[in-house]
Amino acid sequence: MAGLFTKQAAVYAAARPAYPKDLFTKLAALTAHHRLAWDVGTGNGQAAIGVAEH
Repeated sequence: MAGLFTKQAAVYAAARPAYPKDLFTKLAALTAHHRLAWDVGTGNGQAAIGVAEH
């Protein structure tokens, strides 16, 4: 079963959006506290990874 999506997975991964690190730096600068983040609508996590660095 694991091999059913091998070819599609590579295409999907290549098409996923990437967000510039500066975006998250600017967003973090808008808030005073950085202990918590609310992960709402970040999809499969590519935005959550950038937020977590701050």
